[in-house]
Amino acid sequence: MTTHNEDAIVGDDPTLTADGRWVQVARRRYDPAGEEEFTATVLFAIADATGVSPLELQSPPLCERVDLEALEALFFGSNHAGPVGRSVGVVAFEYDGYRVTIESGGEIRVDEPIDGARR
Repeated sequence: MTTHNEDAIVGDDPTLTADGRWVQVARRRYDPAGEEEFTATVLFAIADATGVSPLELQSPPLCERVDLEALEALFFGSNHAGPVGRSVGVVAFEYDGYRVTIESGGEIRVDEPIDGARR
């Protein structure tokens, strides 16, 4: 597979990014028509990666890293009054040494550095 996006998945290993610095440790899919809320899906993905309950995720508060309500409205629309989004794109941010990537199609990936030394 040839790619020009340094964060793309490469070769036969679907967990390794093209830059070779990150490896996927958790993946979830958000379904806007489903029962689970967007924020809960992101929290469960991070909890899967860290090996703890979502209730045990404490530091730093996720809301200090990213505005999940804004991302939900941008990518999946909003049930609130105001503009309704359906943008296409990808947002990535770091949380407790992990990189969390959210795609507009609902894919949520949590990666850790390939050397295992989280920042």
